[in-house]
Amino acid sequence: YREDHLLTARKSYYRCKQQVMEHYCNGGVRCALCHFTNPKALSIDHIDGKGADHRREIKGINLYRWLVKNDFPDGFQVLCMNCQWVKRYDELGFSEV
Repeated sequence: YREDHLLTARKSYYRCKQQVMEHYCNGGVRCALCHFTNPKALSIDHIDGKGADHRREIKGINLYRWLVKNDFPDGFQVLCMNCQWVKRYDELGFSEV
């Protein structure tokens, strides 16, 4: 039972993630900055850089599910993990590293 439940939950998570990615990419799933397309390395980015505050606000609710439940609000984009890190470094003032 436990393995079946975990598999069902994992499939649901990835379906929800795919739905969110397609919405924020207008169909073609890719990084908004470098256009990388491997979904394993893509995630949602808070454009305003206040992701930590938002995660505290939604208190453990899965972000992808929250986006669907809240009808895909503005202020989010899809970035690859490399672009996420570059953005973070730039926001912290380390752009010359």
